[in-house]
Amino acid sequence: MGRQDIAGKRAFAVDPRGMLHLVGRLDLSADAAVTVASPELLVPPKIADLVFRVDAGGGSTVEILEALACWDEREVDRIAARYAAAMLIPEYRPRAIFLTVMLLERRALSDRLPETFVIDREGGRLNVYPRYVRMWEGDPLEVLRMGRPALLPWVALMDAATEDQVEHAGHGVEHDEELWAHFTILAGLRYEGERLAALLRRFAQMMTVQIAEQTPLGKQLMERGIERGIEQGERHASEEAVKRFLRHRYPAIESEFTAEGLDTQALQLLLDSLFDAPDEVAARRALAAAKP
Repeated sequence: MGRQDIAGKRAFAVDPRGMLHLVGRLDLSADAAVTVASPELLVPPKIADLVFRVDAGGGSTVEILEALACWDEREVDRIAARYAAAMLIPEYRPRAIFLTVMLLERRALSDRLPETFVIDREGGRLNVYPRYVRMWEGDPLEVLRMGRPALLPWVALMDAATEDQVEHAGHGVEHDEELWAHFTILAGLRYEGERLAALLRRFAQMMTVQIAEQTPLGKQLMERGIERGIEQGERHASEEAVKRFLRHRYPAIESEFTAEGLDTQALQLLLDSLFDAPDEVAARRALAAAKP
């Protein structure tokens, strides 16, 4: 898969200098050339798994950014393999390589994150010392002042952001499909149930389901958000999820949906059926079957 193939899916809008500044790896005023590295290091579209090459001061470095919404011991192997892949590409061998892990939720179990990864490779072992950045601790004012649209979605994740600041950031990206998907996914990590629905109602469009479903992390977070709402007994959140799905996937049959007589469990089962529906005909059958 070439670079254009990956970039064409646009699951994450790349702003190399802005992203490196956001994680504390590069000052925006620095005299440096930053480019997206070889496509061999780019994984299928996710919220952020990026590799940049930085040329500055007569030297070159490779910056690997990994984003995690939750921690899993298997992630150690995946991240280590990614780092090793960079070391094995001839054009990167003479360069220093740095790994930054972007944590998106407190449930990433930051107190258990390994201080080092040990990679076995031909010629010996390699110790990797990652930097961990807790993205929810970022400064929303700094992001807003920078005026870089690709960074605005991160405001939705930051604890210090007021609702007005989050709304301002959302309006800055709501007319860009890819950035809007990024914004709604990150907002879903901070807000839950009715709070998330109330926030999204302020904008011209809701969750861009088609884009979010293209990313493994996006789909996982969507499903997690729905499950979270059900566990909390928030029937309204499930009803809104069905409406949003129909609005963006099957708008022609949105008017056929009514939540009257459906409890939270029935709405969840309907949403599952809609997710599994291969086409509009099957989705219409799922709606009919859900009616009490």
